[in-house]
Parts: sequence; C-alpha cells; structure tokens
Amino acid sequence: MTGGVLEAALGDLFADPHLATTIAWHPIGGGAALNLRAVLRNPDLVTGFGEGRVATTSMVVEIRATDIAAPRPGDRLEIDGAIYVVQSEPLADAARLIWTLNTRPE
Repeated sequence: MTGGVLEAALGDLFADPHLATTIAWHPIGGGAALNLRAVLRNPDLVTGFGEGRVATTSMVVEIRATDIAAPRPGDRLEIDGAIYVVQSEPLADAARLIWTLNTRPE
C-alpha cells in the first residue's frame, strides 16, 4: 500500500463514528484548543505490587500525526467532558502516521 492510499484509509477509519470520537487537544504550552478525531482504547494494565498484582484501567488515545505533529507529555485531552493528561512520551507507529498516547485522568 502506498503512503497516500494508507493515509486515505486511515482518514476513513478516523471519520467512522463507531471507531473514533472527537476530542479537544490542549497543548501544554497553552494556546487554543484543537478539535480532532481519536481512537480510544481502555486496556487493563497489570502492575506488580509486592507479591500481588493490581489491574487498573488506562486510557490509550491514538491520533493522526497529520493532526498533531509533535504531542508532548503534559498535553491535555478533553474527552466527553473529562480531562486526561499525556503522561509519557508519545509513541509513533512504524509509518509515522499515528501517535499512541498513554494518558491519566487529571
């Protein structure tokens, strides 16, 4: 698949109301919020705690690199009225088309 075809397919996926939702992006440095489409995932994270393990819910947000060129830790996302903060370095996919953001509630 060429880059243009892949980008067009991603555009269709992010436009699909069953797969993506509109969120507001608030950059850490301030400035106007930007509305964009994102795919949200809520995987359970398992963390060791002493001899036990604790499962917690997380919020992983995927956005297109064409929407945000360089997301950073500390950026805020407003999702259905709740605020989440990007808590670690964003990860790009191999083609550099999608950012994966690990967030926490503010």
